Amino acid sequence: QYPIRNLMQIISKRLTMRGFIVDDANMGPRYAVEHQQKVQEWLGGGIFKATVDVTKGIDNAAQRLVSLFEGRSFGKAVLEVDRP
Repeated sequence: QYPIRNLMQIISKRLTMRGFIVDDANMGPRYAVEHQQKVQEWLGGGIFKATVDVTKGIDNAAQRLVSLFEGRSFGKAVLEVDRP
């Protein structure tokens, strides 16, 4: 989806490029329990603060969705709607 820029420089300098997928056996599942414990500690202790991007009203939902795709949103996206 995103182009790799300067790929020829990576090749000519004999660099190693390596990626990972969170579901890989040696990544996500291996550290899942430790990750959950630490994140809960950080959130509870105020060390790590979650950013929430709240949109109010169902009438604004479509525009908020567009802004997500355009990269104009930061943090957890929340749509707040009133009950009828």
